Amino acid sequence: MPTTSRDAGRRLALLSAGSLGLATLATGLSLAPAQAASTGLVISEAYGGGGNSGATLTHDFIELHNPTDAPISVDGMSVQYRSSGGTGAGAVTELSGTVPAGGYYLVQQAQGSGGTESLPTPDAVGTTAMSGSAFTVWLSSGVDALTPPTGSVGVLPGVVDLLGVNSNTWEGTAKAAGVSNTTSSSRTAPDADENGAEFTTGAPTPTATGSEPEPEPDPTEATIAEIQGDGFTSPLVGTEVITTGVVTAVPQYLYGFYLQTPGTGGETERTASDGVFVYFPQGSGSITVEPGDHVEVTGDVSEYAGATQVVSSQAEVVELSEPAEPVTAYAGAWPASDAEKEALEGMLFDPTGERFTVTNTYSTNQYGEVGLALGDTPLLQPTEVADAQDLAAIAAVEADNAARAITLDDGSSTDYTRSQFLTPPYVSNTDPVRVGAAATFTEPVVLTEGGSPSSPTYRFQPTTSVSGPDYTTTSPAVFENTRTAAPEEVGGDLSVASFNVLNYFTTLGDADDDNVGDDGCQAYVDRDGDGNNVRTGCDQRGAWDPQDLQRQQEKIVSAILGLVRDARPEQTSDERVKRLVDWGPSPRAGQALMLAARSRALLRGRLAPSIEDVEALAEPCLGHRMAMRYDPTGEAPSLTDLINDLARKVA
Repeated sequence: MPTTSRDAGRRLALLSAGSLGLATLATGLSLAPAQAASTGLVISEAYGGGGNSGATLTHDFIELHNPTDAPISVDGMSVQYRSSGGTGAGAVTELSGTVPAGGYYLVQQAQGSGGTESLPTPDAVGTTAMSGSAFTVWLSSGVDALTPPTGSVGVLPGVVDLLGVNSNTWEGTAKAAGVSNTTSSSRTAPDADENGAEFTTGAPTPTATGSEPEPEPDPTEATIAEIQGDGFTSPLVGTEVITTGVVTAVPQYLYGFYLQTPGTGGETERTASDGVFVYFPQGSGSITVEPGDHVEVTGDVSEYAGATQVVSSQAEVVELSEPAEPVTAYAGAWPASDAEKEALEGMLFDPTGERFTVTNTYSTNQYGEVGLALGDTPLLQPTEVADAQDLAAIAAVEADNAARAITLDDGSSTDYTRSQFLTPPYVSNTDPVRVGAAATFTEPVVLTEGGSPSSPTYRFQPTTSVSGPDYTTTSPAVFENTRTAAPEEVGGDLSVASFNVLNYFTTLGDADDDNVGDDGCQAYVDRDGDGNNVRTGCDQRGAWDPQDLQRQQEKIVSAILGLVRDARPEQTSDERVKRLVDWGPSPRAGQALMLAARSRALLRGRLAPSIEDVEALAEPCLGHRMAMRYDPTGEAPSLTDLINDLARKVA
């Protein structure tokens, strides 16, 4: 930690890794799991552009680092490589020797046809030709070729550390950014199994065991506004900075805190934000700051999910003894444009004077998010109010949606679908959050960006994490309860129903029902870890195993049986059938309808029938198995019309 002229005061007390683990167990929170029993070694840099067009270095390389205070032997270990889209085993390069305490180990890989500068004398030599833009590499405790699954990976037997660079396999919530022939992916934060937050793209800097690493430059002193800059990304990305501010929010499960320049917040016009997020790769247990603390932070500037952040560690946050001018929550008008929102990113925002309406709860059960719209109406699908051919009208609706939309987050990065112990906030039988309900804020929040790194959205982050099911005690907003005891009477004699057969396919991801995918298939799982639908890794679609397929089939069968029963005067609830039908279809009629529906699906290139098939074939299959009574009024519908009405009702 570089010294400064500031009175650093006392250094903040921090929990040990062991304490973090105990705290995690106590809350039931599932953090990103560590890899196999760690040797202490980590992947520190990877480069695949060696000898390619524009490259200076002649070879690809993988660099390891020993962050411990003792030497580590790599005898019997290996580094392995797989392409960004690969699903098979990795290409193996065996290792030998020792990595000194605090030292590096350089693995040279294939040579390209260009380049002018050789690597430092490598510690191991392989022949793997790495991609210059995207790949997966991992450090293995053995020399057998391993086959990691795709997607975000947790504990993998034999894998000590893994790096996914814009690849189909990675650690944590996001993969590391892609590289080029002139850039590598280099570690800038301690290992916390979060590739996206720990690795930065920059010029390659290969370091071997006998090399003397380049001395670290002193951090750049910068205000938070200088870190944020006037644009959508920081002008200081990749730079180590030192800055000061007042802690405004500590959402426990975002693994960091928000920092704002003292005395700021009330200004109504600005070009650069005075707030920033400080990320702690060590996890929530490392954070002991509280709102109002005046601190000095040293860390590397990066962008994640649209938001500027300073990646720090427990040794790089110091509490300052001198008092700081308090921070004020911004209370100006709601910023309509992205540029205006960007100028407030990371700052306290007071929305208590605004009216918001719940517009969606699509990701509430998974990420604890609630979609809001400024004003008293939800957002609209453009074609709800505009002709599909009127491009100008559609664009106007889309612009209004963009200006009014905001996401209320829960101050957590937890995926609740992966835990059977946690209940997402904003989900309650007594205090439901429903589309169309008013949302009234009772306290300030932080206006920031987040969500998916590939498609970030502006959002309100609470100053402390919101927990469920009693979310009302920690939520910064209260919601109107629009739930009624029963649906309102709307009159009329029509009923509308739907039947979803989107995921009904006959191919299975786990045909032998052992909850292990076949041929690399991966499943969407429930809270108990049981698969239900195929997620990725294979060509199959739909059901995961025979039991799930059976349930899907039963839905189709139930629809057919329901239609047959509705056509029988002794079983139906339809008054027309009771009055006009002499006898209805037999069980054989149901069998015939099922066979015909399956045949129709196959003729149209589908493996399974849908409700559409049932509806289309209801009249020809059931018509000759039913008889109508004589109607002297002549006002009764025809048998064809009656059957079609029943089919539409079931569909």
